[in-house]
Amino acid sequence: MGRDHYVSKVTKLRENPQVRDFEVFRETNHRKRKMGLPEVYFDHTFIDFLKDNYSRILRAIDKDPGLETHNTISR
Repeated sequence: MGRDHYVSKVTKLRENPQVRDFEVFRETNHRKRKMGLPEVYFDHTFIDFLKDNYSRILRAIDKDPGLETHNTISR
């Protein structure tokens, strides 16, 4: 998957109403199917992660994994 395709897919995921309006529709997203299982596609933890890290996720595609930097705590 190329960079542009990856960025497009992540952006489309974030713009999807199931993600974008998660807080608004959170209580109503759990309709039951015929088999009794709820129609749940995303959970609160995933949505929080995606929204909090969206820009970091997009920037990560442009970084060389061999050049990863680590933050250290000085004491």
